[in-house]
Amino acid sequence: MRDRSSDAGLRRAAFLGGDGPRVTTAGAIVTARKERCFSVAFSVTRAVSARLNVQDRTASERHQMTTLPALRAVAAIALLSVVSGAALAASTDDLIKDAQALKTSGRVEEAAARFGAAIASAQKKGDLLAEQRAARGLDGLFDEGQGTGGIVTGATGGASDDDRNLMALVLGQLDAERNGAFVSAPALARQLLFAATGLGDSEHATSARAALNANGKRAGKSSAVLARYADGLISLRDGKPGDAEASFRGVLDVAQKERWADVAAHVSAEIAGIRVAADDAEAARAVLASVADNFDGELGSRTSSAWLRALRARIPDVSKELLGIVSRAVTNARPTVGIPVISDGGFGKSKNTELGRAMKRFSKRQPLVTASCTPNGFAFERHFDEKRAEVKLYRPRQQRIDYGGLLLVTRGRTVALRTATTENAGASGIGVGTKALVGGGGVIAGAGSIARADYLLARDEVWTVTKAGVVTVK
Repeated sequence: MRDRSSDAGLRRAAFLGGDGPRVTTAGAIVTARKERCFSVAFSVTRAVSARLNVQDRTASERHQMTTLPALRAVAAIALLSVVSGAALAASTDDLIKDAQALKTSGRVEEAAARFGAAIASAQKKGDLLAEQRAARGLDGLFDEGQGTGGIVTGATGGASDDDRNLMALVLGQLDAERNGAFVSAPALARQLLFAATGLGDSEHATSARAALNANGKRAGKSSAVLARYADGLISLRDGKPGDAEASFRGVLDVAQKERWADVAAHVSAEIAGIRVAADDAEAARAVLASVADNFDGELGSRTSSAWLRALRARIPDVSKELLGIVSRAVTNARPTVGIPVISDGGFGKSKNTELGRAMKRFSKRQPLVTASCTPNGFAFERHFDEKRAEVKLYRPRQQRIDYGGLLLVTRGRTVALRTATTENAGASGIGVGTKALVGGGGVIAGAGSIARADYLLARDEVWTVTKAGVVTVK
């Protein structure tokens, strides 16, 4: 039986001031790892991170902290210690079971970290189906996007403070240089940026920027653009509104040209907030109107609502005139509704889906499907059935497409893999049967959560996912 007083002592170590975090916290982490007490190690990590978050709020507080670099190092080491220790001790499925147990017991932060470890493990092994199992377990931790009425792909700035903190924990476990099929660092980073704007702060902008910079061009053009969005949030936090506005305007220019509505809505709210603070309401009106005019009648209801939320967060006493510009976009927004799955066939009496048969014979490097971003939407091509190698589906707007076991989802300029199903539930004549679409509790498995990976594509970029679950954007 573990001595609980010893656990308490380890946790208290993280709260020591002065030079304590440099020595005592690190010692607590090492001890926790040796004794295989991952919950203690996580608690210490969380305590140090909390100190850093508080000290990151203002520039003056940061300048007063002489131990901040050491604190950052300890926090990073602590987080890696928790993950590496757990990963070495268990298989991917063991990590998933452990995470499920933590979730059931209400220890959601530890569960998020453990699900992140499971996802990282599956991605490292190139196990697409194991990554999907971990992602489905992770879904239940989030407030946003649950149930049959939840998101179609990639929630838009609707994260609560709890949601984004959980996403940050998951992000810390992932290899930012790898694009996961179901959960990925660049997609989580984007959601953290949207959440910061929607909640009126710069929380987690630094970690989001680090992930996007590490990703480089692996997720396409968007990573570098979004890293500049993070630059703007950090400049705003540091009391440099001029630098922040320059960054945001650079992002907005690209978003307007590439028709990235979610990005344009959020950064325009940031710019409007800066202009209003500078007593330049006319410039604020102009930037909001430019986005409203550019996407007139094309915004989804989720994007429009997030835009309104962001504007109110950045301008607490926002004028009726500015609200009116965004409100008109909300009024004209397309409703987000459930969309029937479009199938190209491939169902039948066989036990295995076409994907299931392909998974048995293909190498891990084999591409399964590609999506090409065109001026009017996406063109899809499936690669795992020789008879249908040239089959293409073209959908200009929001759709769910079943490709013989792969359920793909698009919204605006984003594309995502929602489910990979290797076995039929029966020859229903629609898609691959209910086994592919329905998870526990009657929730459509394709609904996912705010943490699910969706990829934001620029014109002419091509998204590809392989049997190993590796996504490329070129």
